[in-house]
Amino acid sequence: MSQNNIDSNIHRKIFESFKDGLIITDEDLNIIDLNDAGEILINTSKKKITGTCCSKILPEEQFLQAEKSLSEERDITEDEVELRIYPHEPVLLQITFSPYYSNTGKTEGVIIQLKDIEGIKFLSGYNTQQSITSNFENLLLGMAHELKNPLSGIKGAAQLLKNKPSGKELTKCSEIITKEADRLIDLLERMKRIDDFAEEQFEEFDIHEILFDIIYLESKTGEKNINFEKNFDVALPPIRGDENSVKQVFINIIKNAVQAVEADGEINIVSRWVSDYKIKSNSAIMVSISDNGPGIPADELAHVFTPFFSTKSGGTGLGLFISNQIISKHGGAIFLESEVGIGSEFKIYLPA
Repeated sequence: MSQNNIDSNIHRKIFESFKDGLIITDEDLNIIDLNDAGEILINTSKKKITGTCCSKILPEEQFLQAEKSLSEERDITEDEVELRIYPHEPVLLQITFSPYYSNTGKTEGVIIQLKDIEGIKFLSGYNTQQSITSNFENLLLGMAHELKNPLSGIKGAAQLLKNKPSGKELTKCSEIITKEADRLIDLLERMKRIDDFAEEQFEEFDIHEILFDIIYLESKTGEKNINFEKNFDVALPPIRGDENSVKQVFINIIKNAVQAVEADGEINIVSRWVSDYKIKSNSAIMVSISDNGPGIPADELAHVFTPFFSTKSGGTGLGLFISNQIISKHGGAIFLESEVGIGSEFKIYLPA
């Protein structure tokens, strides 16, 4: 193999391994190459787009910037450009235009770099959550607060048993009582040890099994006749972590949603792959829990994960604080979006 071919192969590997999307055009701004990250960002294949003008994918203003970069032979960066790629939601990008030159110094075209700043914003929020210092005193108080949840689960299942359920429901109630009792023992053990989550003790579990158990109990014992809409990606792999702790997180959040909605309200629970982001170099899954309750005012939204902050009468303000700690220690992140009069949505990200 000649030296030119070796150099070409090395350059190709570098081009394809670049995490940002890269588009290379000729001097007429027709696309001549596109890397793998670029294909994902603009949702098209290299074969399909090669030979077309970059104006086909760029907004008019950014195409003019590409022309300017070429004619003025200088780099131009555009921040927070909204690129609309059908049928997906708009993608927020930082776009940099850089002219490139031949060996003789002639301008041959433009390199267009596409940086996904939605991903940057996500990781910024994720790293902020990761930097929260663990407070064992608050964790201990939080565990005491959380003891009431498995007890409520046991009580609810026991109440269903009083109604002489069918064989299938009897089995389900028995399973719930056993699981909740085990979770109660586990919480008590944590309080006794004042121990942190040990990754070497993590085990694999099915996130959907947890969600089905919680929804079943809430729908059977609740008084509001809430409509639970489920949209689960059954192809999701098992999660590796502390099952009881993660279950506690979803109980906290779903109970919050139940308390927020009116009678005959609606709670939507969705699970899906997240292809846009990586957590600790792993692919991520996201579980979304949204409700059509009254929403949370903006001045309160910033404090919902703060320990002892609560808007509920008699609330301790530890449920969401502990939930945030648990997900953070599993390498994930929780985000909350809310609009007054519309409702709230929790998004829980976990490494897959």
